[in-house]
Amino acid sequence: MNKHVLTIFAFLLLCISCGYAQNTVMPSGRPITYRIGVGFAGEYASIDVDVKNKPDVLFPEDGDFSTNVHHSCRKFQISPSIELGTFLHDTYYLGFSLSKSYTNARSSMKVPMTNNYNFEHTFNFQNYVNAFFKVGYKPTSNIMFFGLFGPSFANWSHKTKVFYYNKAYSVDSTADLKNFESHIKTTGLGLGAGVEYRVSKNAIVSFQYGMHLHRTKTINYDYTYDQLIIEDDGFPNYAERNGGVQKKVRLSHSSIGLKFSYFFSF
Repeated sequence: MNKHVLTIFAFLLLCISCGYAQNTVMPSGRPITYRIGVGFAGEYASIDVDVKNKPDVLFPEDGDFSTNVHHSCRKFQISPSIELGTFLHDTYYLGFSLSKSYTNARSSMKVPMTNNYNFEHTFNFQNYVNAFFKVGYKPTSNIMFFGLFGPSFANWSHKTKVFYYNKAYSVDSTADLKNFESHIKTTGLGLGAGVEYRVSKNAIVSFQYGMHLHRTKTINYDYTYDQLIIEDDGFPNYAERNGGVQKKVRLSHSSIGLKFSYFFSF
């Protein structure tokens, strides 16, 4: 589904860009105005992370501990921005917007491993920066519809812990065995659209939606645990297991929000 959405967005933005380019071939007498301003947005963000955790199977009798985990969380975020753009004949718009969104979203999930051992996956999404081109069309003097596209730079982390949990106790008795955290910086594709309304000469209110897709990140780490073994004489014994894991994580997120901007025209 994401591929179809991307195709539609790309086609619409291409059409708008082509229309803008064609209309720039006008007599030099047509007015061109510029604007620069700052903005502040309050947004509702939806963050999703897919995790494929595939350990080496060193001892087939222990079983395959491969797991697929999906983190999903919702968070309110703030996003300051700066924008520079130009109007052609007060109808077509081409601009550049730089914004930083502070999200600080977190999600954890426990996955059984074997016997009393578990994986715990924790995702933490700190912030991201958008460097977007903005193309727009004004049907009236106070309203402009616009599209956004460009790179998105995300700062996040993913941690996997192997821990022991003794079910014999009524309380949560755990002993951490292995803790691996990876701090990740990825560059994704951001697409968006919205509408802005001119409240006064310099003040603008806009409503916009954006989505961001990032490539899969591959992380390798080691795990250790003690496997329970029943000997031939019936007595229990423990064997230490050590192995490697290939973890693949993929981030995608979207946001919808209201933005207030103040522009200076020249």
